[in-house]
Amino acid sequence: MNETVENQDKLWHKSFVFLFILNFCQFISFHMQVATFSFFIKDLGGSDVIAGLASGMFSIASLITRPISGWIFDQYSKKVVLFAGLIGMLLLPLAYTALHIIALLLFLRLLHGIFWSMSSTAVNSEVVGIIPRKRFGEGMGYFGVTAALSMSISPAVGLALMDQYGFTLMFFAAAFMAAVALVLSFVYGIGSNTHSKPSIKHTGFFGILSNLFSKEAIPASVIIFLCLIPYGAIMTFVALYAVENNIGDGGGFFMVMAATTILMRIIVGKISDRQGEGIVVYASAACIALCTLLLGLFPHFLTFYGAALCFGAGFGMITPAMQAMALRIASPETRGAATSTYLCAFDLGIGSGGIIGGLLVKAFGNYAHMYLILFFAAFLAAVFYYFWGSKSPSAFRNTVQPKNRSDKTTYQ
Repeated sequence: MNETVENQDKLWHKSFVFLFILNFCQFISFHMQVATFSFFIKDLGGSDVIAGLASGMFSIASLITRPISGWIFDQYSKKVVLFAGLIGMLLLPLAYTALHIIALLLFLRLLHGIFWSMSSTAVNSEVVGIIPRKRFGEGMGYFGVTAALSMSISPAVGLALMDQYGFTLMFFAAAFMAAVALVLSFVYGIGSNTHSKPSIKHTGFFGILSNLFSKEAIPASVIIFLCLIPYGAIMTFVALYAVENNIGDGGGFFMVMAATTILMRIIVGKISDRQGEGIVVYASAACIALCTLLLGLFPHFLTFYGAALCFGAGFGMITPAMQAMALRIASPETRGAATSTYLCAFDLGIGSGGIIGGLLVKAFGNYAHMYLILFFAAFLAAVFYYFWGSKSPSAFRNTVQPKNRSDKTTYQ
């Protein structure tokens, strides 16, 4: 795919639209199965522990594979990463319908995590090369709508198909959406650029690590990691919190959160492009912190959905801003590494949030105290940005207003 467009400041050109639709399709396939796979395991006679193990294996496989996917994307072939990932996303749901042995399903779920990391890393890396740098935050915000919109509708669709028609049709629907994404990638030639040989040569252990991870993306990755710890705890426990306090349901919370997330991603990207990510980080941290305080101190129907609004706003603002910061100064040869570094932190933050939240609930015996303690994760994110992130080479002010010509990083 060509990485340049005729109008350097145009955002909604054909390349971006194709990637937007492709990403939406693969996220629909992903979210449908996330919402239903535990039911599938239990329907086959598995326990809650086995269902949790299946989810954990998917996440761990995805986390481990992301740096390798980014390295292959940068050093060898975009086609290999993208097409292999999408083909796996197509075939695995079909395999679930044929194999009903739990041990095999766990292995397949591990493979699914690998293929998901490949396709999602490739698409995110690819889109970086076609977004005008002057509209980078705006472009990543719009692109992130695909995940937020899918998260708001796909679980409900997957559960409805499962309830009405059974697991087989639901898995076929997930496979169909992956097939649409695969066809789009072939039709438009996404991933057609390849590297005939590695463009960056490093040897030794630390040299190999420098190929797998991007140090320029680390500040943004640490900040998003901290902000997503509360997100992981909310995704895991907010429905149980609602039942415990008799104040609503998790589905309503997630719908409000998703709607606010989509709105903020559309609006805030332009602000970060003009004013930088600093104001976005502080506003996001404040919204996420307020969400945890509302859940921890005021278990009431109104504050419950107020917390959903706050977290949707914070999550919707911070994700495109930090992704833009992580990728802003990445060269074409290191986009895969920068993308995988950011997405690893993204996955790790969500996973850690669930684990930390569970440990806190066990220690304190209730969900309210857990959310109160997670307030400090949002606070630390703001502190880290103020003392470290804002002074890093990837910070907005250092890319558009370098202190001197010797440390100038091109922003184009």
